[in-house]
Amino acid sequence: MIAERTFVFGDPATQVAVVTEPDAPRDDLPAVVLLSSGIIHRPGPNRLYVRIARSLAARGYRVMRFDFSGIGDSGQRRDATPFVERAVGEAREAMDRLEREWGVTRFVLTGLCSGAVVAYRTALVDPRVVGGGLINGGGFFIGTDTEAVVEATLARHYKRMTFSSSFRAKNWKKALTGGVDYRGILVNAARAPLRILASLKPKTTASWSDGTDEFTALDARGAKLLMIHSEGDDGLDYVDVVLGEKKQQWIDRGVLRFEVVPAANHTFTLLWSQRRLLDRLDAWFAETWG
Repeated sequence: MIAERTFVFGDPATQVAVVTEPDAPRDDLPAVVLLSSGIIHRPGPNRLYVRIARSLAARGYRVMRFDFSGIGDSGQRRDATPFVERAVGEAREAMDRLEREWGVTRFVLTGLCSGAVVAYRTALVDPRVVGGGLINGGGFFIGTDTEAVVEATLARHYKRMTFSSSFRAKNWKKALTGGVDYRGILVNAARAPLRILASLKPKTTASWSDGTDEFTALDARGAKLLMIHSEGDDGLDYVDVVLGEKKQQWIDRGVLRFEVVPAANHTFTLLWSQRRLLDRLDAWFAETWG
């Protein structure tokens, strides 16, 4: 059995949160904080966060999901602090509240899209964060918000998706049975020159951070990261562009686990795709913390 209760936190106390916990929480496990994406409130897109929270609570974890300021039921803050900086501060306030309530000192932050970015950036500045479940995120690494990174990411994405779509069995089936979307083909054909130019454009000589300093610091603390992406998500290409050959190095060291969910969309709209995501999250939590 699990229970859910609502409370507020922050200074001033305007952040509205829901904590999901089992009847007998395991004190040896870290608490989990789910960080919402963009302007989506605490249930998450398609109630995804509700399902994640209840799934993890069934394994013994306490799980909090809350509304960032100005979203859902949380009050609006009046300062002009940039979103990521403000969200990182609110994530830390959420951990403060859980620490006062239950004495929890270790946390795993999990989020989709911009919630993944906030989870990662919070992990860099707060040693209480021992793990991050980063779902369909991009723009994690500090110093990669450059034109060179964007161009390289888009070029890789167009090339990968164009190549993979050519080998999908369902596309050939449509062609053979007369179910081809000819209008869509014409639209894609019109855009093809732009994709080709993007993929063939000479590689820039600009350099950017490859995450080495950040991953080294997380590794020294024993923090673990799961980066999980939908097959067609360009965040997958961003990670490959930034980390390059070093991605495998961090996987081998056990700092990073990298997974892809085939055929799922960005927000895991369909229930079968949510189940696949939950299976991967459950497996990672079980293998990492028990």
